Amino acid sequence: MSLPSLKVMSVNVHRNNNRIHALLQKNDDIHILLIQELWFGTIATLRSDSDPTGEAQLGAPFNSMWDLHTPQYAPTDTCKVVAYSQKSIASAIRNVTSHPMASLNTLILDVLDNTLITLRIVNVYHARPVTGHDLHHILRHEPDDIIPTALVGNFNTHSPAWSLPDRMLSSWGTALTDWMGAQGFQCQNPMGVPTWFGSREGDQPSILDLILANNIARYSAQIGDVTVSLSDSLGSDHAALIFEIYPLDSIAIIPPLAPSSFKVDDELKDLWVKEFVMLLPPCLPYAPEYSTAPNDPSVIRHGVTAHESIDESLNLFNRAIDEASRHTLKPNRVPDPRGVRWWNDACSVAHTLARTAPAGRQRHLAACNLRNTVAEAKQAWAHEQLNEAVDTQDIWCLAKARKGYRTNLFPPLRNADNVLVDNLEQKADIFRSKFFPGELRQVPTHHSTDHAPIQPREWAPITTEDVSAALRTTTNRSAPGPSRVRYKLLKWAHMANPTAIPDLLDRCLQEGVHPWKKATVVVINKPQKPDYSVSKAYRPIALIECVGKLLEKIVAKHINADIKCFNLLPMTQFGSQPHHSTIDAVATLVHKIQGT
Repeated sequence: MSLPSLKVMSVNVHRNNNRIHALLQKNDDIHILLIQELWFGTIATLRSDSDPTGEAQLGAPFNSMWDLHTPQYAPTDTCKVVAYSQKSIASAIRNVTSHPMASLNTLILDVLDNTLITLRIVNVYHARPVTGHDLHHILRHEPDDIIPTALVGNFNTHSPAWSLPDRMLSSWGTALTDWMGAQGFQCQNPMGVPTWFGSREGDQPSILDLILANNIARYSAQIGDVTVSLSDSLGSDHAALIFEIYPLDSIAIIPPLAPSSFKVDDELKDLWVKEFVMLLPPCLPYAPEYSTAPNDPSVIRHGVTAHESIDESLNLFNRAIDEASRHTLKPNRVPDPRGVRWWNDACSVAHTLARTAPAGRQRHLAACNLRNTVAEAKQAWAHEQLNEAVDTQDIWCLAKARKGYRTNLFPPLRNADNVLVDNLEQKADIFRSKFFPGELRQVPTHHSTDHAPIQPREWAPITTEDVSAALRTTTNRSAPGPSRVRYKLLKWAHMANPTAIPDLLDRCLQEGVHPWKKATVVVINKPQKPDYSVSKAYRPIALIECVGKLLEKIVAKHINADIKCFNLLPMTQFGSQPHHSTIDAVATLVHKIQGT
């Protein structure tokens, strides 16, 4: 294949002939155009001497720049799906009219790289009958799990796996999702982005147009992220679905991200601690069992407090953690953006063998090996996740992952001109203007009604036990800040050098500074919102450095201790108080009501 990638667009044109012609004329950058519910009418009249009035010949619109692909049909049949491919890629497209799933409502196209099937595209239009469904020819078929396959089109089906909230579920939706699970298909649509908007009053936006990809297509990372664009459908009540196909030999055009963190393996703990002590020895007279420092009072060892600037001390501490991690730990594997979390090296090897095995028994054995390897990788990943689960929230996250929801795709957003954009920089600008207004409101630091300041209290020094107690309340799964240093590494560092973290945090309090000024801002969607293309359907959370959160934990504990010691809060304060809950507030209210 001469092209590094192919761009595919799928549109339900709602039986509009002009719309098809406009799509063919407009989309120069589209290589394959999939059409559902097309205009299929008279394109010519066949006349003869015996039949001068002629017989109407039905067909789809024609364009000299495109090859037209249709299912097999009789003169009186009406096709519901067709496909167009640019003539420049004619040798790479094959219309499989003899495929078991092929029908007037289903078209099978193979995208070829020489003789190898890069992707099998199944163009689907589900013409719903009065009762039941018309997907039987799909649900009865078992696709070849070695051929990358994508089912694309208008499924006219509501299912919890992809539908918006409060939509009436289709009675056959469970049968479709069960078939998807059995055959290894997952929905690739951006989560919560409607694809149908209706044309009548009272119509609610829905997700009816889908892209379903099987495991081998997703493992190969050959299907790019899906874009939903209503403007590109040129007036149809269905949005266009746009994605790219990446041939196997062009996957390298997507450069892998550089690893930004390390896999913290408990078996490498001793090596990491020894390396950390070499880089940041503890101050004498303390000398733990891992320390290589001679236990000699005459030898001066400088800790993190030996520097004039707290920033220098912090940089020394961070550099020691980073260097110890680089020397002893493996970098976190950064999967392709279209990859899966449980994929490992064994899966990569099995996948390569399956894709290159010759037809026949060898290919069958390679396919069985791939299935077994994937099953073992999933089992190992799930076992690891369950072992690391620390609360019920982790279990529910695993339950959601089990259902196969595609949550890693970020839907297009509407900009100030109400135009959908899918460029990452444009999305970032939209959120930046929403969450971080340019002109900050100036708030005076002092007011005339302020109480007179009282004499400040001396802050008790932060001890090693304070840090140890705070670290015991943390979870190793907590999201890290920009440095990617998690709590587990801080626990190891504190064990290796128990004076380093208390000294750093103490200096922060003494100098009145909070040196962790940067945070990673993550945007998450608000649940149950009707439209996720608007920025107000999201909220930001700031992931700050774990060592900064540690300082906040210790300060909060000291303040709460003072509040309790000096009775600074009334008895009616229930929020942020230990051993107080909403039940206590309700009981107090009921008691007062009963006493009046």
